[in-house]
Amino acid sequence: MKKELLVAVFAMFIATSALAQGPAGSFALKPMAGGTLTSLNGEDSHGSEMRFGFVAGLEASYQVSPHFAVSIGALYTRQGCNIGYSNTLGNDMSLYLDYLNFPILGNYYIVPGLAVKAGLQLGYRVNSKVSVSYSYNYQSDGYKFGTETRTSNAEIDINTNGMFNKFDLSIPIGLSYEFSGVVIDARYNWGLLNVPKRSGTFMGIEYRDEENRMHNSVFMLTVGYKIQL
Repeated sequence: MKKELLVAVFAMFIATSALAQGPAGSFALKPMAGGTLTSLNGEDSHGSEMRFGFVAGLEASYQVSPHFAVSIGALYTRQGCNIGYSNTLGNDMSLYLDYLNFPILGNYYIVPGLAVKAGLQLGYRVNSKVSVSYSYNYQSDGYKFGTETRTSNAEIDINTNGMFNKFDLSIPIGLSYEFSGVVIDARYNWGLLNVPKRSGTFMGIEYRDEENRMHNSVFMLTVGYKIQL
């Protein structure tokens, strides 16, 4: 009796997953949002540490067959890294790199609802900045009441758009699971192109660095809802 019940539950599970996946020849839209864990990797990425960000956007898919679908998306992704080495202010520094990413993926369904995916992703950088949170020592009115260190909650934002290339190319690979229209998606985006420019401007000063080799490294976890068309 227990075995028959388990078989029935498993059959219902497969049937529900298959319905969520969509029939062959169907189109679907999937709004999605989630978090990222990003850094810059490469020979010259010393001091680069992982930082949390976010991603949100929309993907459209076409179910070619019961086992294969293609998808294309437009995602706004906050990337970058924390900068771990000591700086002149002696506090936290974060590099923000904001991209519009356009992934094109092949999705192969191992079992109904569970897919492995891989493809190519073109990225267009829309913004970049370095944010610094700082602390300072002060004395008051010329009388020494003791040295006090105070940490400001404000940040200094430094525009770094002249330092980074506009376009990026990466290889996304991952897994997704669909259940009753809900899609949980985990991916890693392996950057292929150099992120910093070999020459550019920083705070109005021109520079050249032929050995500045770093590329994007992005883990992302999203939740979406598939709308069958």
